[in-house]
This record gives sequence, structure tokens and C-alpha cells, in this order.
Amino acid sequence: MSSLKNRSSASAPADEASKSLQHGTPTKDCGQVYNEDSGIFYWLFIVDMTLTRMLGICAKPESPLGMFRPVMKALEISGHGVPWIGACLIGLAVSHRPEMYELLINVLTAIAIDLLIVSTIKVICRRRRPAENQMDMFVTVSIDNYSFPSGHATRAAMMTCLFILKTNLSCFSVVSVVVWATAVCISRVMLGRHHVFDVLAGAVLGCLEYRLVGAIWIQQETCVALMQPFQASFHI
Repeated sequence: MSSLKNRSSASAPADEASKSLQHGTPTKDCGQVYNEDSGIFYWLFIVDMTLTRMLGICAKPESPLGMFRPVMKALEISGHGVPWIGACLIGLAVSHRPEMYELLINVLTAIAIDLLIVSTIKVICRRRRPAENQMDMFVTVSIDNYSFPSGHATRAAMMTCLFILKTNLSCFSVVSVVVWATAVCISRVMLGRHHVFDVLAGAVLGCLEYRLVGAIWIQQETCVALMQPFQASFHI
């Protein structure tokens, strides 16, 4: 009998944590540090959790708009770091234009900076993903168990700033990039991958990352010099 009681009492914190994540009530057991005495932070937390639950309409196949999950996951892949790195490496292999070397090498540098900054913040904050999230994400590592900030949002915002401010895009292309970035950010909440504030913070961080990339921008002459050892061996 006592062992049954012990088992029951041991499972109580886990049940409470699960319930708090589902209903947005912050408790110590679910790893949150906010309570009613936290003032504005408590209410921001409640708003964040409530909006996240309301907007996660593609989180599961049985969700109200679950039929659009394939579209949301396609947007997820488009904002992932791996396809961007692969596309840049392929571009460097087939391109023979100095201006493309400059763009692609700086994009790779920006992605490296983004991954480093986002990973560091995630390790420090260790915020859990929403309870509705399905662990079917594209190419994940252990750090991807954490939610704050949204790496997809940082990359989308950073790349939008980079392409608009560092390239000569047409008006149509500018609109297309902005629409893509906005769709990627919104999809993170609709898929249940992130809380609303994770995405908002990620978008702001992405803009700041662009400022850092712009400050250390690698000039065209340097990029051409970096590519010269590889041109004979790897160029197609």
C-alpha cells in the first residue's frame, strides 16, 4: 500500500506540470519562475501561453487546420539552416561571378553567427516548446528541444534584411522575400513549434544579427581571394 502511495505522490508533480503546460498556468514544477508576485512578467507569460494555444491551429493532424501541416512544414524546411548552407555551397561551386562569391560567403557567415547566438541563448534560457508541438521537426539536434528564441524567425528576419539591404532586388522580389519571412514566422506558432514571444524575440534578434553581419561584412576582393584555392578543384 505504501509503495502505491509513493508512486502516486511521485507522479503528482508530473501531472501538475503537464496540466500547467496545457492550460498556461505557470508552476514551479513545469520549470517556470513566474507567479502572481512577478507582476508584468506573470501577465506577459499568461498572454504568451494563451495566444500560443489559440494560434496553434496546425499543431496536430486533428487540429482545426491540420490539413495545412504539409505547407507549414515546407515553410519550416525553407527557413532551416541546413538547406541554406547547402544552397550556398552549391552556389559557390557553380558560380564564377565575384559578386556572387561576396554574397554567398557573407550569407554563410551570417548563418554561422545566427546558429552560434541562437544556440547559446537556448542553452541559457532552456524554455520548453509548447505542449502541442509534435517532435517531427526537420533535422534536429538536442538543442532543438528548447524554444526560445525561434531560430527560424532569426534567420528569416536576418536574411530579409540582408537581401533587401545588400542586393539590388526588384520591387516584386522585395515583396516576395518579406512575405516568405512573415509566413515562416507565423508558421512556427501555427505548427505549435514555438510560443508567440519566442518568434517575436527571434525576429528582433535576427535584425540585430544583420547589424552585426553588416559590421563585419567580407568585401568582394577578400571573398575572391578565399575562393581561389578551390576554383580549380571544386568549380563545375
